[in-house]
Amino acid sequence: MDVWVKDNFRFEQTREKKMKKFTTLMAVFVTMSGVLASQALAECRGHGFPPGLQLVRSLLELKLTEAQQGQLLTLLDKYQSAMETQQQALWESRKKLGAVTHQEAYNEKDIREAFRNVSAAEEELTLLRSKVFHEAKAILTPEQRQKLEGMMAKRKHFHEHAGPKAFGPEDRPSGQ
Repeated sequence: MDVWVKDNFRFEQTREKKMKKFTTLMAVFVTMSGVLASQALAECRGHGFPPGLQLVRSLLELKLTEAQQGQLLTLLDKYQSAMETQQQALWESRKKLGAVTHQEAYNEKDIREAFRNVSAAEEELTLLRSKVFHEAKAILTPEQRQKLEGMMAKRKHFHEHAGPKAFGPEDRPSGQ
């Protein structure tokens, strides 16, 4: 157990609480990257570094205060259950789509229905991620928001210029 004093207040924190805080804070970073990650993965088509790790580095550059970290943890706690439920729904719908796509007999109706379920689950998860992102962004100072927007603009610029090159004519097998 760690004990420290700050401004005449005594703080005690167990290793378990520290790990929970750290894990939750990392989840905030990953959650905030949800919207950006979807866009980045679509644009770069699987090339490059994982967007979640890049965003964690970016958010560390924002130098959040302890109060901001606490607010983000509270925000995460608020949406954690809903995020897990939506992620599970998306996972299950993708598994179902894979199963009906590769089933013995071709059934267009089943495939279309499974695809609509994936689309609906993706839509709900994207809306939830965006909501969390915007609420988290509201916690930032104007300077931190400006810095975050600058980082996002650089990432967007990179993907706009790098994405299409990934699958140009030179990448196709000959004869196509």
